[in-house]
Amino acid sequence: MPALAAQEADTVPFTWAPSTTEAAAGSIVDRCWAEKLLRRRERWGISYATINSGCAEPFAAIAGEVREAGG
Repeated sequence: MPALAAQEADTVPFTWAPSTTEAAAGSIVDRCWAEKLLRRRERWGISYATINSGCAEPFAAIAGEVREAGG
């Protein structure tokens, strides 16, 4: 269901089980962002993203997901 929502909207709500760790939640969010970037590349040919320098370190995980997916 989150994948369908991500395809159709820019806002995807997340709910977590009480036992969800911060690392697990971060991994899910990173994967969703990576999928969104890959869809934009496929659909519109966008191959670069501009981010605030304060987000560079957290964004590295997302870039890694895109790279692993063949992007």
